[in-house]
Amino acid sequence: MAEIFNILIVDDSKSIVHYLLDILSTKDHNLLYTFSKEEAKKIITQNEVDILICDLMLPALEDGLQTVKFFKKMYPHSKVLGISANSSLDNVVAVIKEGADDFVAKNSTKDQIIKKIESLKSLVGKMNGKIPDGASSWGDDIIVGKSASMLEVMNRMKIVAQSEVETCLIVGESGTGKELVARNIHCMSRRKKMPFLALNCAGMPDALIDSELFGFERGSFTGAYNTSQGKFELADKGVLFLDEISEMPVHLQGKLLRVLENREVLRIGGKKTIPIDVMILAATNRNLDHEIREKKFRDDIFYRLNMVKIEIPPLHERKEDIPLLADYFLKIVNKKLAKSLSLDKEILGLLTDYSFPGNVRELKNMIYSSALFCQGNIIQGKDMEPYLTDRGNIPDENLSSNRKGQMVSLEQILKVLKKHGGNITASAVELGYTREGLSRKLKRMNIDIDSF
Repeated sequence: MAEIFNILIVDDSKSIVHYLLDILSTKDHNLLYTFSKEEAKKIITQNEVDILICDLMLPALEDGLQTVKFFKKMYPHSKVLGISANSSLDNVVAVIKEGADDFVAKNSTKDQIIKKIESLKSLVGKMNGKIPDGASSWGDDIIVGKSASMLEVMNRMKIVAQSEVETCLIVGESGTGKELVARNIHCMSRRKKMPFLALNCAGMPDALIDSELFGFERGSFTGAYNTSQGKFELADKGVLFLDEISEMPVHLQGKLLRVLENREVLRIGGKKTIPIDVMILAATNRNLDHEIREKKFRDDIFYRLNMVKIEIPPLHERKEDIPLLADYFLKIVNKKLAKSLSLDKEILGLLTDYSFPGNVRELKNMIYSSALFCQGNIIQGKDMEPYLTDRGNIPDENLSSNRKGQMVSLEQILKVLKKHGGNITASAVELGYTREGLSRKLKRMNIDIDSF
């Protein structure tokens, strides 16, 4: 299966965005786009992006450069193509300084732009490392896990792929790997040689989701210079992945329902429906029952999508998978950085004690960042600590997380230790830690157990 590249286009000019979408629309590109710096940051935070195409004047030079800087901080291994109507040397130097990998003028030809993108694609580090024990792989992407909950996920994926269900709902917190599950379902199904297309319902302005999904006829609205197929048509005989389905505007949910019921689409401005054969996989990190009660999501859509549900557990509920994942990500990083790093034994203890609010994506980025700045051949606790403690969602430096991901305060720890007369084993059981985890925590906090 060909590699799929996630490409984000950011430009405040709608005509430029539509032009780039048109020339880059191929089966191996999953295209996202927006017109503002603020929306771009949201998309970058919620999606793994391989290539960013960013206008430098967004509308000011500072906005474009800030977007590039933010992106490279989030994904230092991904690539950036800066674009601008003003190709002065100062602009080129400025964007390269902030981390862009290449630059192209907006008046460049189609072939020149495509050549730039193809060059960057060849440099993007894709995850193709050796599969460790406890991993399952279908196609180009790998799912790592030996916990009972992940084995159940893998089993359900196999059943969904082989039974050829029309729809499936994939639920889980942000960073758990919902798109990875969808791609692997595609690879296991009879549709594996046909397209896999993805659309992030939160990744573009509401007004553009309609045309992106259903397509449009020439002249149906201002700017519709040519007839365009939507994702449903382009994914015919294949799989369409609708990410963040809860963010789809309510007025479009009715159109989606008709597609689910009738298996046909009507382009904007069209007069004739077009039959489609598409497996629809939808994903969300929200509680759809709550969204239905709040009138933000239609219950009839929910019942249609929820024919089969795959629920991906958060990482803090499958701690036994953390060593496998850490080892796998380190193998990939070593290959990418041409290093031979290993993890200090203390690291696995620190990782299993952590709650991972960002789930597998956070662990992946954590391993990459600590490996990137590691000075020796062994990643030690001091290399990992900044990523485990500097969290905006932890309001108190004396708070930490137990094995269940629950926050435990220093006051609670001291109280329980006093209650059990300093017995670490009994205290660990009550607090929800492993004995070794609590011992390490007491050592880091300089707490003398003999004082209880």
